[in-house]
Amino acid sequence: MKLKMLLTCVVLLTTLAFTSCTKEKIDENIYDIEYKLTGSEATIINIIQMNTNDDGGTLIETYTDDQLIFGYKSDVFRLKERNALIVVHATGANASSTLKAEIFKNGALAKEYTQTGTALSLELGLP
Repeated sequence: MKLKMLLTCVVLLTTLAFTSCTKEKIDENIYDIEYKLTGSEATIINIIQMNTNDDGGTLIETYTDDQLIFGYKSDVFRLKERNALIVVHATGANASSTLKAEIFKNGALAKEYTQTGTALSLELGLP
């Protein structure tokens, strides 16, 4: 009798544990997303690719050696958080050169990443 009651309790507790787990909810809200890049002195940004809408639209900016770009600030794009993504390729003058990428969500810094070196490539997205 005690074994039957113990097994029933174990089954009930196991069932309760599995049914109480909730799935992670995906944020479907639309936000004002803005991208910003900052390079240290003599860091040259070569290529910038960023998502601009939720339908897979991207903007690609390519710069040649005669167009020295050390920093960049994008327009504001209306995106779902999960679609905010920027990919950057840049060249640093030496091993201590840096490139910092930032993503702003509704005007507030949401995420940032800094890379150091001469071959500076980074990908930054939300969440």
